[in-house]
Amino acid sequence: MKSLLLLPILSLFSVPLFSQVTEVLDKNNVSLVATADGQLFNDSVDAGYEIPKGSGINAIYNHSFWFGGLDANGQLRLAAERYNENGQDDLFPGPYSSNNSYDDPYYLDEYIPAMWKVKLADIEAHINEYSANGTVSNPHPSILNWPGNGDPAIGTASTLAPFVDINNDGLYDPYDGDYPEIKGCEALYIMMNDSKDTTGGTGTPSMNIEVHVMLYQYASTDFLNNTTFMDVRVINRGTEDLYDAVMASFADADLGNYADDYYGCDPVRNVFYTYNQDNLDEDFGFGGQGQGYGQNPPAIGIMYLNMPMTHAGYFTLTSASSQADPSSANQYWNYMNGKWRFGDDWVFGGTGFAGSTGATTIPTDFIFPGANDPMLISTGGVDPGFEWSEETNNNPGGDRRMFGTCDLGTLPAGGEVEIHQAVVYGRGKTQNNFQNVQVMLSVADLVQSFHDFGADVCNDPFASLNPVEEIEFSVYPNPSEGIFTVKLPSLSTGLSVQVTDVYGKLIHHSALNSLETEINLQDESAGLYFVTIVGNEVQSTVKLLIE
Repeated sequence: MKSLLLLPILSLFSVPLFSQVTEVLDKNNVSLVATADGQLFNDSVDAGYEIPKGSGINAIYNHSFWFGGLDANGQLRLAAERYNENGQDDLFPGPYSSNNSYDDPYYLDEYIPAMWKVKLADIEAHINEYSANGTVSNPHPSILNWPGNGDPAIGTASTLAPFVDINNDGLYDPYDGDYPEIKGCEALYIMMNDSKDTTGGTGTPSMNIEVHVMLYQYASTDFLNNTTFMDVRVINRGTEDLYDAVMASFADADLGNYADDYYGCDPVRNVFYTYNQDNLDEDFGFGGQGQGYGQNPPAIGIMYLNMPMTHAGYFTLTSASSQADPSSANQYWNYMNGKWRFGDDWVFGGTGFAGSTGATTIPTDFIFPGANDPMLISTGGVDPGFEWSEETNNNPGGDRRMFGTCDLGTLPAGGEVEIHQAVVYGRGKTQNNFQNVQVMLSVADLVQSFHDFGADVCNDPFASLNPVEEIEFSVYPNPSEGIFTVKLPSLSTGLSVQVTDVYGKLIHHSALNSLETEINLQDESAGLYFVTIVGNEVQSTVKLLIE
């Protein structure tokens, strides 16, 4: 909602921005907006990462990816942007074309706008039809139009988006049973290139990369319901190797009211995050049109799942010039490599800038790690003797922009790398703004475990072909001291009970084999819990208070 302050200007001078093609992904408790050139969580005007869905409150105003590397001559090549500032794009919709066919009518018809949304339920129906008939007579449009095939005649690779090739002929043909290879219950796939304009908005030669982004969500009754995953595939389609390649994930995470935010990071968990300066996130803008999160505001973070985060930092619009927004390729590159925008080293303490109040002379790769760096990763093993965060430094809250980077090393011509990330959210109704950082980091642990060990199965509680029946069951005593009984009105096979806390963490799960089942949660903390009966087309929930 930051644009509330800009609407009069935008309406007069930025009309073309409103023509941007957008797509919404809202399978779980998050409703996000994306554009075909990689501007995520923003529709070119307003914030677009609403959580909880339907609340009207957004946690992120804008997100984008930055890519950089050096050619054989040491020349910087960069593809980075924020907010599509002044139309200075570095990434463009559609796959890379070696013969510059970006304006070819066939290219435009096949790949523009370069966004494809697919539901797992439609894929499953497709699979079932093929299994029954040996063919698919009328594929769902999202499956039919999936960009599995490229066309070398217009300069694209022969194979583009991933798909399951039923007959292993190397061609995507949904009539022969082929289908998109996605993750989650629903996915949004975006393809971009940086070569349509050979110099782009930041003015360096193109990297000649093709970038695929898969955003996907799980509808669930646990922590996954508040999580968005982002798989980023970077392919060097050019003829030159790229050295010292780096990717940064940038977010202007306006947590409700953007004017009172703090930034922090966790070098161990590979998370960088935004949280509220105090325990009240007020409404904002003209007449309070923008909604804040109110009391006990949440924290939101972005984490690397399959690669280590090598740097994490921030800048802010109101900072001194050395710590403000980047505006040139070299300034982006400095931030991506753990320096301030004019090349000054990051140091531990103060604001991270040498000479600021409280700053040491100890170099750091991670700004404001707080208590999240017991192994001293941020300082290369040097113990500075104190914890360092925005609150310990008594910083005023403000409009923080944050980023985390990972080193990609050498990206050879024809080579590719895939980076997995997730947007994680944490809020306990009884937890304050600082405690909710730990809630969010606990969710990050669950997300990491799911990524590493969990099956990519969509247990969508709303996906049953038959209506989900609610049953009247009771929990007593309620409130409870930790031991309580679940009483069913009648018994049927296939029922189970699960208990989750307010963060979506599964506390207990067991089968229900009798009308009354006693559950012991005396080891759990006092607070609110949710007791849910599931199975056999039944799902009902009762709140339980443990004192």
